[in-house]
Order: sequence, then C-alpha cells, then structure tokens
Amino acid sequence: MGTVIEITLTGDDEEAANKAALQAFQEIKRVEKLMSPWVESSDVVRINRFAGKEWVKVSPETFKVIKKAQEISELSEGGFDIAIGPLTQVWRKAREKKIPPAVEDVNKYLMLVSFNNVLVHPEGKVLLKKSGMSIDLGGIAKGYAVDCAVKKLKEKKINSCLINAGGQIYCLGDKFGRPWNVAVRGPR
Repeated sequence: MGTVIEITLTGDDEEAANKAALQAFQEIKRVEKLMSPWVESSDVVRINRFAGKEWVKVSPETFKVIKKAQEISELSEGGFDIAIGPLTQVWRKAREKKIPPAVEDVNKYLMLVSFNNVLVHPEGKVLLKKSGMSIDLGGIAKGYAVDCAVKKLKEKKINSCLINAGGQIYCLGDKFGRPWNVAVRGPR
C-alpha cells in the first residue's frame, strides 16, 4: 500500500500472536490486490483502463469502498474526491523532478477531477464518465484494509493490538493494562 505497516500485539501466546499477525498482513495484502493503482489485475486499474468507455464489474468490497468514498465526497462538497488520479500522477512526476508541476498541467488535469463523474451501478459496476479520468482510493482503502486486518485479529481472539499503516493508526484494547501511546509529529 505504498507504506510501512506495523502490527504490534500483546498477549501470552507468542505463536498464536505471530499466526494472527501473519493473517492480518495477508488480509491487508488481499485488499491491496483489489484496490491498488499499481496492481495490474486490481479493480482500480481496470476501472481506470476503461475510463470513458465502459462499465467495469468490481468486487463487492471495492464497490462498497467506492460508494463510501462517494458519500464522503458529497458530505465534503468535493473536499475528498477519489477522481483525483490524474492530479496525483502530475504531482508524483513533479516530486521525482523535485519541482512543482506546471500550472498548465494542473489545469489540464483538473478538468478530469470530479467525483460526480464516477458513476456506480447497483449491479456492482463502476464507470468513469470521461476518458483520461482515474480514481485513486489511497485516501480510503488503507483505512479499510486496516479495519479488515483488525476484524481478522478479533476472529483470532486478539483483543489488544496497535496497527500503524503509514500514519493510519488503529488501537484495540490496551498495552499490558495501560493505554497505547500514539504521538503526532509536528508538521515542521
């Protein structure tokens, strides 16, 4: 998912904890295979490939995450927008060159960014209305993957853990009777 993921578990049975942690990591990997823009077979890559052309049938989980993202986009009046893919690419290339992107490039791709042009069909299909559009679930998929990992840990009777997925933090239970400590680094 483009970041380091750490899972810290507490408990008495180290072997059971290791097995549970492995299953939690496997769960995160499973979600990544569905929603990553870098995995060629992922739902996201397939949606982006057919932008402006045709509806794409996706997994129920990807469909659920996209619908939730659309709800958040509505509530935030576009402040959160998974159709940010074209701008993400522009900024990624600029970061490699260590210079901001050209204003013309930003403006060119800005016209493709609108959650209103991401359509969902009740049969579990997604369509990007315009050619050149692309979605990026990076702002929501990592949190979903962490939630899935926690669910897997709970199934394995783990009731105390901390997951850090590149700043996406989930604390469950406590750390040997004390609260988990989570620090937020100053932006400067």
